[in-house]
Amino acid sequence: MIRLWLWAAIAVLLLGGIVGVASESGGGATNTSGVHPPKPGTYNYTGTAPFSIRVEADGSGGGVTHQIIAIPTGSGLELRNHVAWTASGARADRSDLQLGPLGSSGPAPSCQWKPATIEYAFPLSVGKRWTMDSTCTASFLGQSATLRRQEEARVTARGRFDLGGTTVDTWTIERAITFSVALPDQRGGEDHSLSTEAFAPTVGLFVRRHIEGGAQAGDLTLVSLKPS
Repeated sequence: MIRLWLWAAIAVLLLGGIVGVASESGGGATNTSGVHPPKPGTYNYTGTAPFSIRVEADGSGGGVTHQIIAIPTGSGLELRNHVAWTASGARADRSDLQLGPLGSSGPAPSCQWKPATIEYAFPLSVGKRWTMDSTCTASFLGQSATLRRQEEARVTARGRFDLGGTTVDTWTIERAITFSVALPDQRGGEDHSLSTEAFAPTVGLFVRRHIEGGAQAGDLTLVSLKPS
């Protein structure tokens, strides 16, 4: 069972930086990139495999905006990333794996990232770079595992993307990602991938993404700029 949920978590986490937030009324974070939080709701993508995310508000204040980014998997599991945005970037400090309908399966396996992962570094500009090396330890059914996420990201260009007759400005962001899992008995695995995304700051999401290598190789395109 531990292998099931760990590899489900890997498959989802390898997608990396799925959101970006800059400002929100009522005490949210601000920056100079013109980035806005994705509105709460469900966003669907089409492409190599069905994919969707659900954005939940989780409060704001003191210059920080909090959201939960829930990602359902095909096996019925749901990964819930706790994301905080400040003027300097968007970071995830914890990931929980929900094993069934919310609240039906007791405490969810939880992983506290040390340090918090860097999904986006603000302000965004061509030539901007950031790196991260974050680990967390999760336990389930008396077993534990250490997850490690390493990433090098850079902003390479500006562009525009048309979706349903609406055109939005985008930043092209390239990422080199290594995700690994280590188990106490020295079993584990490592996954490497390269991704290129078109991130729309006014939407707070990537509108298109191409991944080479790894468990999530393929393409994704946002179906609608408005959540359902």
